Amino acid sequence: GAVLNPRIGNVDLKMWSEIRIPWKILFFISLSAAVKDHEINIGRDLQAGVTPEVWSFFGGFIEMNEIKTSAPLLFMLLAHFLYVNACMKGEE
Repeated sequence: GAVLNPRIGNVDLKMWSEIRIPWKILFFISLSAAVKDHEINIGRDLQAGVTPEVWSFFGGFIEMNEIKTSAPLLFMLLAHFLYVNACMKGEE
């Protein structure tokens, strides 16, 4: 019943607390590393004078927000996400 499996939105709190905590921590560490890598690369581009604005065919400049995180780090983030997701589904 609902009393034994409390939820906040779509998140089952019992399942969230029963999955191995180190895998969730590792996912959040990978996520924070990806965000920090993005911030460093954006800062490096801004110091070099590269702006994220490009000319639009419809007139004026538009800002292009692109991901500046390295591919291996994005791959590791995807792998950690998929593993944590599989663990959570396996413990249902």
